[in-house]
Amino acid sequence: MMKLGRLERDEAIRLLGRYRGDREAVYAALTTRDLARERNARPH
Repeated sequence: MMKLGRLERDEAIRLLGRYRGDREAVYAALTTRDLARERNARPH
């Protein structure tokens, strides 16, 4: 499992509750958020 900080873990648990165990949807949501954060952190 990925090493998640407390906020990320809380958000992941909230997403898991929303998607009711649809793991792919949860991973997609987390990945989308992480990519957006990376894009914002490294402006070109």
